[in-house]
Amino acid sequence: HAMAASAYALLASAAAEEGAGEAQWLRLRRAFEEEPLVCLPGGGGGSGARAARWLRSKACMWHDIPSDIEIDIVGLEAHFGASLKDFFVEVLGVPEIDVAEAGARLAAVATGTAAAASEGGQQPLGAAYCSLARLLVEDNDAAAHGPPHRGRLQTSTKEALRSALGKAIWLPGAAAALGAEVCCFLAANSRGGCAPMVAGRHNLGAHFEGPELHHFFVDFLGVACELCPAEGLEALRALRDGPQHLDAGQIKSTASAIFVALARACGTRAADAEDLREVLAEEALLPVPSPQTPFTSSSTNIRWLLASSVVWEDVPASVEAQRASLAAYFHEELRSFFVEHMHVDEIDAAEVRARLGLLTEACRGCPGEATEEALLGGYRQVERFCRGEELRRPRGARGRGVLFGGLGELGTVLLPGGRGLVPMDRCAFLQGGDTAGLAALVGVEDVGAAFPELRHCFLDCMGLRDSLTAEECLAALRSLRDRSSTASESTKIEQLAASAYALFGGAVGRSPRLVDVSITFEEEPLIFVPDAASGSLAGGRWFLSTDCMWHDRPFSESERAVASLERRWPIALRETFIEVLGVRAWKAAEVASRLDALFWSEGDVSLFAKAYAQIYHAYRERKLVGIQFHDPELLKELRDRVFVPGLGFKPHDECIWREPPAAKASVGLSLGHRRNDLSQVYGMLEDSEVVEDLREYFIDWLGVRNTLTTEECLEALRQVKASKGALHEEVRPLYLELARVLGQQRPGPAEGEPNIDAVAKAFREDNLICIPTVDGKAGRWLSSDECIWKLPDMVPEGWSSVRVALAPCFGDQDVAFDDDAVASLRAFFTQRLGVPLSVHFAEERKGVEIVALPEGQPYWLFLPTDGKKMVPLSQESMAPKPRARREMVGGASYGSPAEGQEATLDGASALPPQVAAALATSGREQEDEELHSEQLVSDGADGGPPGGDERHPKSDKEPLGAAGADDDDDVGGGANAAASTPEPALAWRADFGGSGGRDAT
Repeated sequence: HAMAASAYALLASAAAEEGAGEAQWLRLRRAFEEEPLVCLPGGGGGSGARAARWLRSKACMWHDIPSDIEIDIVGLEAHFGASLKDFFVEVLGVPEIDVAEAGARLAAVATGTAAAASEGGQQPLGAAYCSLARLLVEDNDAAAHGPPHRGRLQTSTKEALRSALGKAIWLPGAAAALGAEVCCFLAANSRGGCAPMVAGRHNLGAHFEGPELHHFFVDFLGVACELCPAEGLEALRALRDGPQHLDAGQIKSTASAIFVALARACGTRAADAEDLREVLAEEALLPVPSPQTPFTSSSTNIRWLLASSVVWEDVPASVEAQRASLAAYFHEELRSFFVEHMHVDEIDAAEVRARLGLLTEACRGCPGEATEEALLGGYRQVERFCRGEELRRPRGARGRGVLFGGLGELGTVLLPGGRGLVPMDRCAFLQGGDTAGLAALVGVEDVGAAFPELRHCFLDCMGLRDSLTAEECLAALRSLRDRSSTASESTKIEQLAASAYALFGGAVGRSPRLVDVSITFEEEPLIFVPDAASGSLAGGRWFLSTDCMWHDRPFSESERAVASLERRWPIALRETFIEVLGVRAWKAAEVASRLDALFWSEGDVSLFAKAYAQIYHAYRERKLVGIQFHDPELLKELRDRVFVPGLGFKPHDECIWREPPAAKASVGLSLGHRRNDLSQVYGMLEDSEVVEDLREYFIDWLGVRNTLTTEECLEALRQVKASKGALHEEVRPLYLELARVLGQQRPGPAEGEPNIDAVAKAFREDNLICIPTVDGKAGRWLSSDECIWKLPDMVPEGWSSVRVALAPCFGDQDVAFDDDAVASLRAFFTQRLGVPLSVHFAEERKGVEIVALPEGQPYWLFLPTDGKKMVPLSQESMAPKPRARREMVGGASYGSPAEGQEATLDGASALPPQVAAALATSGREQEDEELHSEQLVSDGADGGPPGGDERHPKSDKEPLGAAGADDDDDVGGGANAAASTPEPALAWRADFGGSGGRDAT
């Protein structure tokens, strides 16, 4: 045999070589068909060994399935390696498996005419079918059962086997084969035990077990595994009403298999589930054993019940009150079928309560270890169900929460340690290591200490309370207060008091008789304050709530008159002490006393900075929680204690936190004797986070100003104006500061501050607008009536300006401050002081409609062109003669020339180029004519410059409209200017000779 196998290997190699023609294959195949050239080894050994057998290829097949049996055809797989399969199958034409031989072998095993080995617990016929299943089943899961696949068959071979085996299915001991159409495969989840006939079909599940054979018969041979509702009901009725030749175990297994088959059908057809549900609600077709009796060999203890008489869960187990449980007798995979499809209750609170009641009565009537353990086991089963339901079901699913609150009528709870059954009104499920001792002080049993793992059972299902009442907490605190608070007892008292305070949060809201517990703590010393000595507790004292405050800030080693709780109790109790027990977050007198003590101890700036930062951190934590930080007394004490080095405490209104650019405006501004600049004290600390905290503490909470007042700014401007050799850069920050302050005001009077109109009047009457000289000094001081923000680009031919343009001196850029405020000098001069934005020229005045302006809006000057040609503005025509400047506005003067400077055109050369151009001269007659013909776009009462007609007693003012605050970027004259100005640059309604009319905005 070995020599022949080597020859076969050489022939296989030769056949696989390139150039081997089909004719050679045919000759080789014909030779093996006509001559016995297939060598099989003989059996036995020694002197009894048989000689090798020689067979023709027609008497062979490759697979030896079922094995150990040989009828007419011999399997070669067991005698040759897998490397020779292609040679025998592809070259010699040996079939992979002979269909007739396979059927004959199965018949021989079934009828017992041939002996076959069992495998994996399967009887011989099952083992034979398993060997076929491993070879034939296409499902990938089949690879997980038994030995690996020995190779896939060709499609034609599979179809031939499917047809032949489907027509001849053998059962153990059967005299004839059955067709697949008269069989079904219904298997229980337990081993065997199913009825051999179900709904008139032969049940293969009664003879063959395991998923491997289930796949083979159902997926390969097409045996049915489902029952329609009519077939399933017929099978159940047959089990219930048929001859009692089945024992109870077989009834259970068969019913389980039927329900599994019905579950598959209901999962795909909802109508079938509805029909089946109606029948089970009206007809007793659910088999369960008698109470407290397992399934036995006798069928007489089987009860057939309606769906309304059963529940799924068996909680507590081993006892039954009114409804039987299915979970004790059927597999878990049927839960969904019964609960979701058949609408069997998953659990019934009344049944669970009744079962626990039976166990409780057993404990009461016959106390002992067995009955107590049965009741405690019931508690644990309820807990397991609640936890499993949380994990198993999504929130809101059907059946969730059935037990919640449903066991509250039991009345008693069994406690271990010989305590027996305790009334539920004397029980509580407290949580925490120290609550058990607290409950014992007021005669309450802490179930949570005995059964910490049964939270759901006692809290959710039985409804035990999880806290003491407010009255019980007060009683416990009074009991602790009456104890001696020695060092040995202080630790225990502190732990129990902490538990009592923690329970107050939930207890107060549940007590209908206690209106305000904080009143009790004001009248009785019930707040325990442990004493600290050398880092260890050395006793403690009891205080009224009025003698305590929560925060220990500013921190002090020795308290003055009030005990601080922050460093003595955990942060979790903060809200309870403040919101429930009425302890103040801070006591104003204590805070003031601690700051005073720090002052008298000669503390430096860093210590006060730390104290203020501590106070502010607590303020920031609490400002959105309670209202105590709005206490006027506390705020007054803090405002009166702003520490300034060398001066002591100063009121907050004598201090300022100056920020750029205000901090730069120092020359000519003597305010040191009035207010103290805190930014020069606390703003110089190294820690930037502390500096920012202190800035917010002083400015946002205490109300320390971070800007100068308008009166200070005006006074500073007057000082700079009166000084000799002042720089223009000293003035600009003051303008920005005024712009910032006025930007925070609304028009009208403000408490303690001049209003916007008063500031505008000061600029108009005191000539406080500074025009710089070429060397950067404060050269000339003008009234707001003598200025314009920006001159137009296009003007009538021969026209010259009578006002000085400010934009070249101050620019259009906004300035940002450290506190996110933004100041614009353009808005300050035009909106606050009434300086016109620019000039608008029109050909005629017809059609002009007067439009009243809102308060604080900038305006334009309106002038007719008198038919003159519009030309670009030239350097020579931008300003009047110097002598005209002294007489141009109702006798008001621009200001006297600088010392040694003549009021002539030559004098303008001492100014910067843009200012010199603005002051260029023209004829006085033309100046007077322009002045008298000037038409204001808005009057003083409705948004124009304050002062009304006093500014221009001879001018005829005609309000036309307003320009936006940032609409003067491109200022032109006449029609061209109007056309090029961005919307809404001008606001008027008029027909200006071809330039078109625009609606006022």
